[in-house]
Amino acid sequence: MEKEYAARTEEIKEGTSKSGDPLPSEENDSEEKGTIEQTFEELENILEILGDDDQPLEEAFRCFERGMKLVRSCTSRLDQVEKQILVLNEGEESGF
Repeated sequence: MEKEYAARTEEIKEGTSKSGDPLPSEENDSEEKGTIEQTFEELENILEILGDDDQPLEEAFRCFERGMKLVRSCTSRLDQVEKQILVLNEGEESGF
């Protein structure tokens, strides 16, 4: 369990997924640049870390803060996609 915790924490710190793929990093605000799927993968990793009761409070807060930034980013991006779909649907309804 301790090895799993260390590995998950390291993934978040290094910005890599379980598969070794890069995840969005906080330093360059790449949550805007990564795919929604990558963002969800990072959120899943954060949830695993936060679910660990042995998590130091400072690390838990850092992960929580990062997770909230990712949630806001996903919400914004999904809202944009929804607006694009609505525009496309309006075009179809008007005969374009």
